[in-house]
Amino acid sequence: MTQIDVSPLATEQRIELVYLYAESNRNAAETARRFNVRHLGVRQVSPQSVRELIKKFEKCGSTQTRPRSGRPRTATNEVCARRIMERVRASPFKSTRRLARECGTSQIAVYRVLKEYNIRQCVERQLQELKEQELNCLDFHRSVVQTAAV
Repeated sequence: MTQIDVSPLATEQRIELVYLYAESNRNAAETARRFNVRHLGVRQVSPQSVRELIKKFEKCGSTQTRPRSGRPRTATNEVCARRIMERVRASPFKSTRRLARECGTSQIAVYRVLKEYNIRQCVERQLQELKEQELNCLDFHRSVVQTAAV
C-alpha cells in the first residue's frame, strides 16, 4: 500500500502551479497533470486543488497561507514559560500539579512548556521506612526461603 503525502505545498510549488495554470490556458486538469508529471514521487495535486489555489491567488494576489483565526494561547506565553522553567531548575522533583499551583496557571500549560523544552518530570516519592522489628522479620523470612530452596 502506498502512502499519500498530505503535507502542504511549498511556496515555490504553489507559484509553479500558478505559472503552469497560465501556460495551460487556464485548464486546471491539464495543470494538475503537468505538475504531477514534473514532480513524481512528491505530493500529487488534483484539479480541485489547482482551482482552489488559483481562486485564492485571484482573490488575495498571493499563494501564501493566511494566518489562522483563533484565540492565541496565553497560558504558555514566554513569561509564563520562563517562570515555570525557573521553578523546575530550582526544584526538579515538583509535580506538574504543584508547579501549576505555584505559577498560577493550568496543569496542561505546565505540561506543554515541559514538553516544548523536552523535560521529563520526575516526582520524588516517599517510601515507607522499615522499623527494627520489621527488618528482623524480613531477615527471618529470607533465611526461611533460602533454606527451603536448598
